[in-house]
Formats: sequence, structure tokens, C-alpha cells
Amino acid sequence: MDKEVFIKHEVVNLINQEFWEIKFDGESIEKKRFDGLVFENNNPQNKFQRGIHELTELLALNNGQFTPPAILIFDDEFNLKSRHFEYMPAKKLLDLLN
Repeated sequence: MDKEVFIKHEVVNLINQEFWEIKFDGESIEKKRFDGLVFENNNPQNKFQRGIHELTELLALNNGQFTPPAILIFDDEFNLKSRHFEYMPAKKLLDLLN
């Protein structure tokens, strides 16, 4: 989606005007702070096969599996409103966000 959707002018404009975009590598080995807690990848196997980050486990598992891409939409108070686990063309993403 980075190379095909998030470069579209209308997608970029809508996200920049109405949302806080956060891109996160679900297999990251870096510690991340969210909502006052620290999350990390407790199983960073190696650079070719990395474990799943705790933040990914908390927010972005689909039926117990990490299936990127994961698009998460929160409200203004960081309550999770919806999760989407699929590639979305620009029109479908715009429809979702509008």
C-alpha cells in the first residue's frame, strides 16, 4: 500500500487533514511506549525471522494471527473503533475514512 495507495494525492490530503497516521513494523525489535506502557518484541529471533511485537499482539492480530497490512482506526481518546486486515485500493480506503 505504501507504493500504490499512500502516495495518492487525495489519500495523503485526507489523512494529513483528518488523522494522525502512525506506521509500525509489527515485527519491530525496538521498545515502544503507548498509553503509558512499554511494549517490546520478546522473541526477536533473528533478522530474517522476527517474532511479533507485543503492541502488534495487543492491537493487530486477526483471529490470533498477524496478517499485514493491518489498518487500525482509533477515536480521539485512543479507543479502537475498527480494524481492517486487507490490502485496500485508494478508493476503498477513502470510503472507509470518509
